[in-house]
Amino acid sequence: MPGLAVPATIPTTHALESEPVKSEMNGEVIIPIPSRRLWRWNVGMSIFHGILLIATCVIGNLELRVPVYGSSVKLRVGMGNSSAGWALAPDTDTRVGWMYMTSLVALFFGMSCGFHFGNAFIWRKYYEYALERAYAPFRWIEYSGSASVMILILSYTSGTLLSPMLVSLFALTMITMYFGHLHEVICRPKSLDEWECKNKLWRLQAHLLGYVPQCFAWGLIIAQFMDAGGKTTTDASGQTRQMPKFVYAIVFGEMAVFWSFGVVQLIVSLRPPSKYCQGEIAYMWLSLFAKGFLGIIVLGNVLILDNFTDIYENS
Repeated sequence: MPGLAVPATIPTTHALESEPVKSEMNGEVIIPIPSRRLWRWNVGMSIFHGILLIATCVIGNLELRVPVYGSSVKLRVGMGNSSAGWALAPDTDTRVGWMYMTSLVALFFGMSCGFHFGNAFIWRKYYEYALERAYAPFRWIEYSGSASVMILILSYTSGTLLSPMLVSLFALTMITMYFGHLHEVICRPKSLDEWECKNKLWRLQAHLLGYVPQCFAWGLIIAQFMDAGGKTTTDASGQTRQMPKFVYAIVFGEMAVFWSFGVVQLIVSLRPPSKYCQGEIAYMWLSLFAKGFLGIIVLGNVLILDNFTDIYENS
């Protein structure tokens, strides 16, 4: 991990909040962390996500799957006034695979449960060692997986059906998380009261660049959703069917929460380094809400169905 060299034997030096403590090995600033409180939070988060993981597997339809379509092209001849003319045309009717929705929801709950369990019991000393130095690599590793899977569920539910788009959204979300980690590598504490780099724009360069992939990802999601959300059809009984209302809640609710993570990092970076661990707890609050909100709504409205198209029956 760049910028984070963990010694074989980790000194257990939890700093007092009133004084800066230097590492005996390399003079690093040690930030005070509420070790016991963080342990309780990670245990609670692991239990919370574990309960939702079990509920998803027990209540949800594990066979529920949705088709994913390709974006290949086909060659058309005889285009225009010339019989010898040709052109490439989109061919998006081909199914290239399936997405198992219940399994994906279980996957992001399982990743969150596993990482919080690890923070509390397996790699706790490494987790706390990093936090004392204003790093949270385990957080960004977990987010790069769980948030990217969440984007797949959200984007498909809101109308994105093509595999290249889904892969792009997954990748853009993962890259955004890597910028979050890179920001912490650049933004280093000089003492408990100030950061090494006083120039805010330079200190926030990775944070600000992280908005680029995030804007592209959410721009694609919202554009596709607004197009799909406006579509209507009439069934055999003459009733109009359209995008269900709960999808609107998922899309705009999750968009607000996802962007809140960036706000937390921005605030943490503008406050003294001694407050860094308050950001860690704020991240856990947001993670609890984001995953719980998406998971519970999808579980209650989608995963219990026999067929994904049934979500349109009650709209």
